[in-house]
Amino acid sequence: MPRPEKFTEEKRRQRLCKRRPLPRMPLDWQGVKPPGEAPLLPFEEKPGDHAHSLQTYLGIRAGHDLTRELVWLLVNTEREWQRQRDIGEAQPTPGEMSAIVGDGAKRARELLEWSDSLPAALFHNVTVLIPGDPRLRAAIEHLAHSFELLSEIYPRRRGRPPGRREAAQWVAIPLMLFTYRHAPEATQQQQRVFVRECLHLLRVGIECPDPNDHPTNSVRWFRPVEAAAKRGLALSIARSRARALAQAKLSE
Repeated sequence: MPRPEKFTEEKRRQRLCKRRPLPRMPLDWQGVKPPGEAPLLPFEEKPGDHAHSLQTYLGIRAGHDLTRELVWLLVNTEREWQRQRDIGEAQPTPGEMSAIVGDGAKRARELLEWSDSLPAALFHNVTVLIPGDPRLRAAIEHLAHSFELLSEIYPRRRGRPPGRREAAQWVAIPLMLFTYRHAPEATQQQQRVFVRECLHLLRVGIECPDPNDHPTNSVRWFRPVEAAAKRGLALSIARSRARALAQAKLSE
């Protein structure tokens, strides 16, 4: 049976650096709708802080309706982050993956050593009950080699479950869309700072680089967020125009 392609250092780096694309947001987002139950009290207790944030970071005058919309947006953001975090907790950390792969590699080596100690003709006609019916001896060798490759992909290092950054970017998209809809004249820096301040206002551990202190990391972090928010804004405008045109034709 053919041996797998040689695993090089360059390929290992490519696999480690490979990022999953940011999932597309629902592009028909038209604003935040209050849920049926009561809102989270911490956001309702400080409406003046939200108005101050709108005026300070976006340079717009915050009325009651706009502040109320931001309150519900923060409530929904925290709930979505909790949902994303519950999903992410099922994913192992890099350290856990390293331990799991290391244990599997140890057992695979023991199995290979055990098969080497047996007479060569003992399993000559024995096949594995999987598609292709490979020889048992070849399957054991392939298993040990596969775990060796996995050990290089998951070296021993500390870290957090994969996808945490993508989850933070996902919940930031509606906030960025909020700035596009209500503060189109604000600069890109103002919009990014406002989104970051809103995420930190939740106090739930959402990590977002500071555009003022880490401009390079900020550009990388916000680029997919802004792209998704712009798609949502464009589709929202197109649908609004289509509805207005349809109403105009009905009124004729």
